Amino acid sequence: MATTDLVHDPEERRRPLQRFRFLVGHFHGEGHYTQGANVFHKEVVGSWEAGGRFIGLRMSVTYPLADGRKDIHDAFIMIGAQSTSGSWLAQAYTDGGSVQTYHLELQGDTISFADQLPTVHGIKIVRARKSLIPTVDGFEERLEIDRGTGRFEPYSAIILRRIAEG
Repeated sequence: MATTDLVHDPEERRRPLQRFRFLVGHFHGEGHYTQGANVFHKEVVGSWEAGGRFIGLRMSVTYPLADGRKDIHDAFIMIGAQSTSGSWLAQAYTDGGSVQTYHLELQGDTISFADQLPTVHGIKIVRARKSLIPTVDGFEERLEIDRGTGRFEPYSAIILRRIAEG
């Protein structure tokens, strides 16, 4: 469906999201929790959308269960810049039917945002923060939690390596 647009410069349209460009491509990784030996697998496909005005991220996370089954969750995230404020928003649409809005912050090259609280039995969690940090061949995703102390501590991390260009 994509055709060559001889009127609009795609790089001009992409300018507000240039610092998010590291999310474009096909990525895969194995994540780890700071407590316990459980792992999870994540695949992400990021692409420029609407002529470069947005970045779309298709994600699939697989959590292996003790009984050999797999708990799989899929989501689609659309990242865009608000032209009036210069801030960035993401809308996440999940396979469970929920829609979440995230207000993204840039600190250097790192994207951070308040995230959904992980469901963990026996642990009180009052806040969660996710960070996406570019690496040479992809990006690292870190989730930190606050147990009510006012300080964030590591909860999980995953290195997503590029397996194909976007």
